[in-house]
Amino acid sequence: MVFTCSKEKTTFTNAEKYLEVEVGDFKQVDFFPQIKFKKWDNEANFSIRLIDDDTDKELSWYSTDRGYEFDITLKEKPKTNIIQFTMQSKELDFFYQGPLEVAEGDISAYYVSDDIEGSYAIYHKTKANNKYGCGKFGHLYRPKLQDANGEKVFADMEIKDDLLIITIPQDFLDKAVYPIKRAGGAEFGVTTTGATGRATTNCRGGLMALGEA
Repeated sequence: MVFTCSKEKTTFTNAEKYLEVEVGDFKQVDFFPQIKFKKWDNEANFSIRLIDDDTDKELSWYSTDRGYEFDITLKEKPKTNIIQFTMQSKELDFFYQGPLEVAEGDISAYYVSDDIEGSYAIYHKTKANNKYGCGKFGHLYRPKLQDANGEKVFADMEIKDDLLIITIPQDFLDKAVYPIKRAGGAEFGVTTTGATGRATTNCRGGLMALGEA
């Protein structure tokens, strides 16, 4: 399912995961490049809205094999290597997923997906160990860009002062053949596939355990 930037509001509900995806701001008459994720009958949600810098770009919203993505295609070299979204959330905490620390000789740690390191795990602020499981709302994956020649690079992602900030390596932008796909790369995961091969009893913070949502 793909939604191009057609200035139309739309919603999609995934009943199995109790998740509703809303494209556009339903409180506004005009269309805004925004996507909102609501879960558990909207008890918890978060939304991001692109801060436009007038660079020639194409916006798409679509489902992936593990969730949903707000995709940005850069048709030309942007004025800056930073893409920003305003961000709002309700009853959620965001945990940065840093490098996996492995003691020498520790064979319990197997692997971590490349787009998990530098990503954010999202949990309900208070609900856990009940119908919410560990309270996992979803996962915001680290963006991976690709230019017209198939060259790929990871961007850095940071949540700061109600902003989602994507920083693309400037060297990649300078050498890339345009268009560049997945420049925003705001992919929200809702699947039950684990992100790391290491089992852990810690439900919140740190790298997510094998089999978590």
